Amino acid sequence: MNTNHFLSRRVLPGLALAAFILKVVLAATTYGTNDVKTFEAMREKFEARGARALYTEGTEARYGGRLFAVPQMNHPPFVLRLLQFWDWLHRVLGGSFRFWLRFTCACADLFAFGMVWLLFRDARGSFWSLALLAIAPIAVMISGFHGNTDPIMTSLVAAAAYSMDRQLPPWVAGSAFGAACSVKVWPLVLMPVFLLSAGTWKRRAMFLGAFAAVAGLLGLPWLLTMRNLIISRVFDYAPVEGFWGLPLLFPGHSSIFKPVLFASVLAAAAYMHKRVPSVFVQCGIITFLFLFLTTGFGPQYLAWVIPWTVAAGWPAAGLFHMAGAFYLFELYTAWSRGIPWYFANAYVNWIPPWVLHAGLLAWLLLPLLVSEAYRRNRRMPYHE
Repeated sequence: MNTNHFLSRRVLPGLALAAFILKVVLAATTYGTNDVKTFEAMREKFEARGARALYTEGTEARYGGRLFAVPQMNHPPFVLRLLQFWDWLHRVLGGSFRFWLRFTCACADLFAFGMVWLLFRDARGSFWSLALLAIAPIAVMISGFHGNTDPIMTSLVAAAAYSMDRQLPPWVAGSAFGAACSVKVWPLVLMPVFLLSAGTWKRRAMFLGAFAAVAGLLGLPWLLTMRNLIISRVFDYAPVEGFWGLPLLFPGHSSIFKPVLFASVLAAAAYMHKRVPSVFVQCGIITFLFLFLTTGFGPQYLAWVIPWTVAAGWPAAGLFHMAGAFYLFELYTAWSRGIPWYFANAYVNWIPPWVLHAGLLAWLLLPLLVSEAYRRNRRMPYHE
């Protein structure tokens, strides 16, 4: 066995397993962020009053008797099944609801790493990019501490991209994509990539059919009884503005940036068609571009980026991993009022301006990821 083969087949899975264990330890010894409290409140309201009351009224964020916000239930109905699943694990196996939420995220990261590793393990010079993905400190903090479903969604999108690049039947990719959109609907932004890359109208129909079937089945029975309410809540979601990227630099201009964002994403998907052969790479470029131009942001959104960084090569990926990890570490430390972390309360605890400015460094590296991913993976020469 040569050295490269040993490093790729033995060391990289070992690094990913070590990061997984660290996430599990974090999940077992901390509470997490306000998102964990929101999921707990969602579970309690769902169990007490049902799905309609949860989607209609949302939940209350109270601390010290003071009402800070009324978070809207903006997740697709399949998340109700996840709430039941985590509660079942809590009752049957022990451990807290919040532990199982984050344990699932850690498992999703391991699954996503496996998909990416299978795609890139034999690629020249991929070892360090895969090593960065295996230990990704951003993923450690989001999956092990934060407490939201973004890593689960991202792993399913990675599975869909893997299926397309491995030329599996289109229904496999469509099923994985439908499952991803059943966790959060953000992957719909990537739909043009998958449809264009499917090749023929028959394959597109197979992809869309599987996508619709899985998304519909995972939303039952609630999609049958209150479809309009769910759609309005899910698509009315407005992320927080003001502590990332363009909204931080140019507050109050989101109405201008939003059409630019979606026009840029569509233009990039059309431009990359036939120029970038890998669906995985195209998904990465669109994700980098989206987070650079986004008008709203939550720190857990950085989980969307992690698997795709491999496509940009280790120098660019390494810079982003370091800058993003520093930003997240300081953000969670501010919300937790220091170290050790236990509960990061974003409603109560102040973020120092310099922490937000540190986030701008990670944001400014996203165009570098776009450029490097495209440069390294474009088809040359390109023929119309």
